[in-house]
Amino acid sequence: MNILVTGGNGFVGTYLVKKLSGMGNNIIVYSQFTRKNPFFEELVKNNSNIDCIQGDITNYKSISSACKNADVIFHLAAAVGDDAQKTFLINGMGTLNVLEAARQESIKRVIFASTAYVYGSPKYLPIDEKHPVSPNSYYGISKLVGELYCKYYYKNYGVDIVILRFASIYGKGIENSYPMKAISIFLRAILKDEAITIYGSGNQFRDYVYIDDVVDAFINAMKRDVSGNVFNIAGGVKITTMELARMMIKIADKDIKLNKKITKNNDTQDNYVFEITKAKRLLDFRPTPLIEGLKNVLL
Repeated sequence: MNILVTGGNGFVGTYLVKKLSGMGNNIIVYSQFTRKNPFFEELVKNNSNIDCIQGDITNYKSISSACKNADVIFHLAAAVGDDAQKTFLINGMGTLNVLEAARQESIKRVIFASTAYVYGSPKYLPIDEKHPVSPNSYYGISKLVGELYCKYYYKNYGVDIVILRFASIYGKGIENSYPMKAISIFLRAILKDEAITIYGSGNQFRDYVYIDDVVDAFINAMKRDVSGNVFNIAGGVKITTMELARMMIKIADKDIKLNKKITKNNDTQDNYVFEITKAKRLLDFRPTPLIEGLKNVLL
């Protein structure tokens, strides 16, 4: 197949492109290519079935041209951060452009990479796909706008879409792409034999999903008869910040000191864990246990 991957040179995109390429597909990676990614560059150099198009998804003509002859689109291109206008333009308008191009070119399926941040503060745990959506960040709001456009095009134009809402993704290389994530911070400290500082009680908890499982979810969302569905893609297991740090130190088998620092608002952040029964049932999603995924990252 001919597959277009927007944002395919990012952390998640590179792993996905590698898997799709290895399956014998022809891959077009569409991105602004503003960030260097040695792993991606090496991948392109060693695989003749990967082509790159530099463009901006907020430019309809550009993304429409890239979509010609594509069978499937994986839409990963996104802006993450606190810039309201940038996140809206790229995650909202950019997604609208991708969907309109898919409609015009009769693309077989669009798989949209969304986020668990669309839920906002949890009303109950674990969070399932029926949980109310009330994002409390510009990123979450813009991704929800993208989801709404997906649902609109599915209902009104018959564009075949699948939405994947990801929890916190981790894997080898995460420390370079998402340096402020807990796993990234702990990993850098462990590699440098430096102390780890836990801010707050350490009882805050999150739900992590391994990069290979994320890629498998994407692939099965392309292959299976799940059009119009929304899925949580997560580990389905909560782990506190303190437990995570101790687990990583134990795996690395290092004598790393753990410090706790109590400051204002450390424990006021929302805690998350996700229900993944639907993904297990319809996507045959089987998440890697966190300890096994971390071994792959650390060892």
